[in-house]
Amino acid sequence: MQTSGIVWQQDLGVSEKQAEQAVEYNPTTASQFGSILESLPIDYEQFSFVDLGSGKGRVLLMASEFPFREVVGVELSSQLHEIAANNID
Repeated sequence: MQTSGIVWQQDLGVSEKQAEQAVEYNPTTASQFGSILESLPIDYEQFSFVDLGSGKGRVLLMASEFPFREVVGVELSSQLHEIAANNID
């Protein structure tokens, strides 16, 4: 599984126009994610989880441990998306 390490904007493999909307990939830590999700006063089963800028899929994998209706990732970089798909498989 490959979810760590920063991938700088210029290394994302996106077009110049797409790069205007892109920032570097910098993974979310498990403690950050857990603190945020556990603080939400919601019934997870009533919601879908959508990660905009899902990168290598670390947050998607962590979200899958909660009983969301569905977990969806949206990623601009095809190379990061491919890594995420492999990680999820």
